[in-house]
Amino acid sequence: MSSFNKIAAHDWKERAIAEYLSAAHCSHAVTLMIQSGVSPDYIEDGLANVAQEIRHAEESLKLSIELGSESQTLAINPESFDDPYNVQMRSIAKLAHLCARFFCCAEFVGTRLQQKMLENASQASAFQLLTSIVNEEKEHSSLGWDLIEDLVPNLDHLELSSLKAAIPKYIDEIEAYYDCNHTYSSEELSWGLLNGSDYQRISSLSLRELEDKFYKLGLIDLRRRIHTTKKSGHKLSEVSL
Repeated sequence: MSSFNKIAAHDWKERAIAEYLSAAHCSHAVTLMIQSGVSPDYIEDGLANVAQEIRHAEESLKLSIELGSESQTLAINPESFDDPYNVQMRSIAKLAHLCARFFCCAEFVGTRLQQKMLENASQASAFQLLTSIVNEEKEHSSLGWDLIEDLVPNLDHLELSSLKAAIPKYIDEIEAYYDCNHTYSSEELSWGLLNGSDYQRISSLSLRELEDKFYKLGLIDLRRRIHTTKKSGHKLSEVSL
């Protein structure tokens, strides 16, 4: 197979942008961790996550260039780095929102999708990179779930209510983001790309799984789970409690 593939090159370049944005989210989380006085273990893990995300970005861009990307410049929207949370929030409340939106939702679903990409990746360079990404991103998501469980008891009533109201919106953001219908050739899939049908199937199952995790933490109510379970085509009894 040719190592020159513009479609795969574009996809990996977009992933490099996403990884740099993930590094920014992790860096912001570390700042909030320090301000909130969380365990130093979380801070150390957060700093390691930043370094890993930057490495993922650099290696993704390198692979894109090897595949024929004509530019090494990444067009990152500056607004992507804006703080979307209420400036009046305490740092610990902002951290809880960031954990829910980024670590628990985006990283959790992203890891499930990357596992399928890894299955597709028969090209050595893509397989090696995705293996590293999948192994490390799992730890990022796990950090978020552990941290949010520790943060919730320290939120006041209004902060907890705000978080509970926001989580369904964060889930809907992920669902809308992965609503795609593209189809790739076998060669493109061999570079770790993923067909739209797989994006939809895996993200749908992953969203139901993360809703179950939020429910167990008392951060999502039963009505939401009934609605989304019906939407996904599963019976409530088929979703573990």
